[in-house]
Amino acid sequence: MRGGFAALLAACLIAVAPAVPASAAPAGEACDVSYQPTPGGNGIFDVRIIITNTSGYDITGWTLAFVLPPGQSYEGNPWEVIIVSDGSAVTGSNQPWNGPVKKDGKVQVGFKVRGPDYRVEPTRFTVNTEPCSVSP
Repeated sequence: MRGGFAALLAACLIAVAPAVPASAAPAGEACDVSYQPTPGGNGIFDVRIIITNTSGYDITGWTLAFVLPPGQSYEGNPWEVIIVSDGSAVTGSNQPWNGPVKKDGKVQVGFKVRGPDYRVEPTRFTVNTEPCSVSP
């Protein structure tokens, strides 16, 4: 009796489940990040990051997270961002004045990095734990 009820319940759930086309596109990224390093001297270079809110809604605050490539480390001098760094892991949070970002809005931040080659860039970024696409 118990197995029959489970089978009947499963059949009912399948019957009322919404149909999803097999070719449904994956959900879009909630953000886009453009990482723009500028060569400097003595193994230190400037980085500007442009974060675009592609989530489809306004956000009231943000936290950017990424890992610097091997051999690179956060050097300091942040602008428009509060940075916490643990080795190569970097987390940046909004300042009080740049937390709200409208849908399709942008925020720019920057800081210095130490490393042998400014052309080697992080490849994965998240904003508010959501993965971001990466633009040049």
